Amino acid sequence: MLSSVRRLSPKAWGAPLGLCLLASAALFGATLVGARSFFYRDVLHYYWPTHEAMADAWRALELPLWNPSVSAGLPLLADLHAATLYPPNLLSLWLPFPLAYAWLLVFHHVLGGLGVFAFLRRLTGDGGAAAGGALAWMLSGYVIGLSYAGPLMAGAAYVPWVLLVLASTASWLRRSVVLALLCALQALSGDPQSVLYSLLAGAAFCGWNARSQRGRAALVLGVGLTLAGLLAAVQLWPAWLLLKQASRGVNDPDFYTDWMLHPLRLAELFLPLPFGGYLEEPQFWAWFTVKGPSTTPFALSAYLGASSLVLAVLGLSRRREVGLGLSLLLTGLLLSMASHAGLGWVHARLPGFNLFRYPEKYLLLASFGWAVLVALGLQRVGQARALPRARTAMLVALAAGLLLAWLGSFALEEKALALSQALLAAVHVQAPGTVVLEPARAALQAGGVFVALALLSVAAARRLSGRPLLRLLPVLVLAVDLLLAGQRIVWTEDPVLYSLRSPLREEMVARATVKPFRFFREAQGLAAVAPGGRTVEAMGLARAWELMTLKSNVGTVYGLDELGGYGAVQLQRDVALYWALATQEARLLDALNGCYLVEPLRPDGPPPSEGFRQVEAWPDLRVQLLGRTRCVPRIHGVNELIPVASLQEAVARIRDPLIDLSTQALVEGAAGGRYESVTLKDPRFGRGRAEVLAQVPPTGGFVVFASSYHPGWRAEIDGVAAAVFPVNVATLGVQLPPGQHRLTFHFVEPGLLPGALGSLLGALVAALAWWRGRRPSTTEGSVA
Repeated sequence: MLSSVRRLSPKAWGAPLGLCLLASAALFGATLVGARSFFYRDVLHYYWPTHEAMADAWRALELPLWNPSVSAGLPLLADLHAATLYPPNLLSLWLPFPLAYAWLLVFHHVLGGLGVFAFLRRLTGDGGAAAGGALAWMLSGYVIGLSYAGPLMAGAAYVPWVLLVLASTASWLRRSVVLALLCALQALSGDPQSVLYSLLAGAAFCGWNARSQRGRAALVLGVGLTLAGLLAAVQLWPAWLLLKQASRGVNDPDFYTDWMLHPLRLAELFLPLPFGGYLEEPQFWAWFTVKGPSTTPFALSAYLGASSLVLAVLGLSRRREVGLGLSLLLTGLLLSMASHAGLGWVHARLPGFNLFRYPEKYLLLASFGWAVLVALGLQRVGQARALPRARTAMLVALAAGLLLAWLGSFALEEKALALSQALLAAVHVQAPGTVVLEPARAALQAGGVFVALALLSVAAARRLSGRPLLRLLPVLVLAVDLLLAGQRIVWTEDPVLYSLRSPLREEMVARATVKPFRFFREAQGLAAVAPGGRTVEAMGLARAWELMTLKSNVGTVYGLDELGGYGAVQLQRDVALYWALATQEARLLDALNGCYLVEPLRPDGPPPSEGFRQVEAWPDLRVQLLGRTRCVPRIHGVNELIPVASLQEAVARIRDPLIDLSTQALVEGAAGGRYESVTLKDPRFGRGRAEVLAQVPPTGGFVVFASSYHPGWRAEIDGVAAAVFPVNVATLGVQLPPGQHRLTFHFVEPGLLPGALGSLLGALVAALAWWRGRRPSTTEGSVA
């Protein structure tokens, strides 16, 4: 299945590198120089705070084990999506986050494009065809949409390199080592699902390879993935232990069904945004096709290019390479449709698949498979033999049909509007017919024009084949087609957004009588008063409001700790506590060192609830800051222990208003009892650690540390290990003997040592395999 083309010399990489850089810069160039910044989706609310927490730890020469700033504390290194051990993320130590994010995004975008180019050149032996395929992948709608999910772009970048390794002529041992390194980087990148993409793409490659090569390629894939698991064990083992403590997907019926590709959106494959744009006019109207955490789909665009359809169709044949491209395309589409294609069971039941949500992510495979078909089409265009007439005629008819439909929408506008109105009524959308007609009309025009231009460019390239540059005309048409569509989903904002200060933060810090403290944001109520609008400008204003009102995790960048937060995982005990006290905010704050509550400002509403006082109000932001009249310190003693037999009993009893959480504690695994007050002095706190001097009365004492309970917490009394008990469902505590003691808490990642030993073993195995594989087999890498 492979061509016999020679490897590119280092100098020859300049042209494809320049092309990939140019394509990426055309989309994201302004962000590289700080003129604009990414801000949409998780960029502001998750990646920025997480990178800040990670960078702060590294700057202090500490392992980023624990993040105390969100959800009353969470493991940080064990969170796969935080990517604390991914080497390129160290860029955040030296660059401001908006610049670091942009540079990392473009680096991986270009890296992926180069990988696609290298693999397709190996597959076709044609540099021009490989360049076109690389652009088809880089500029596809799905890949461009990953600009708001930097770790997903990072993981995707390694998939084509994995296939290139499988196609290499090196010894199988050395190929296995390189493949292992690539997949280990994927596991560390923040997108572990990308390893599954590599497995699926690699399996397709092995299946379509020549029979004599399948076994060896499959061996490389299997050994490489196994070795990758060892190399990345320092990340994977802690993550696996965290998963057992976390609530990800637990009893959530929507875990596998959110953000599936609706069959109607298949029209987007070759028509640019036919249902309208998300932050532009005319607005997207087919909201019934979107089911997920937000009103926009995960895959902001599924566009593969109208012009690319010409190239892919012309390149179809019985070749194995075509089978590879079609397999990846269909696999990606079917998996992304999930239950719509009858494959919901794959995501819910098959090991590996059932760890990940949002089926639309599998469009990455479809984009890569399509890039293969585009490259094969460009290769076919460059050959002397005649193009298939029937297919050419069909494509001409398609271009004519699209353009006639576009013209007909003007000539028969009344009927088109009536049809649009009937369609809206059928899907229960109340809007004028123009919301359907206008985007459909624009998509038909673009589709028809680019199919026609692609056909003309193919004809010109073949007629003037003696001029090498003209052979690139179809590639140019493809690039323009995809860029025009892709720019419609690239949304950036003025970097000043990242320098905004929160007035709420200033008030909290200035008025705090207990430090450290946490705040709680009443998210549901605040969502009702948040700024609206579906334009880029309106979204930017909404993000500014969210920053100033401390939405989801952003307190981290202001040096604040919060009770809530947003992330890939939540500890099961935290979730249980939040649900148990969902209607008792005062008790929730008492349990978790909460001193402030951010909620909507209701000018004509009732006064603050009992136990709260208004600290300040901001009518322009439509929010107010309430303070607890009694703020329970993060480390505090209690006078009574109430024993409970299980977590379930603790959840049931935590709601009891007769239990005062400032002086009483529900404890699992310890005997009950009453104590005199413990005097605490000189409390000190850090990332994953705390210490305090305790003067304990003769009756003994019990101290509560209001941080999220996790088996990794350790306690010492005067340097001697002490038992740590789960307290109040989600926090922890320690019994103290009489006398004066120094009590310390510190977090130890339970999976770090075994994971590090696994990675060390993997490195030794990889080094040995590399040495043993220094002499390539003469039977490997032959042309199929």
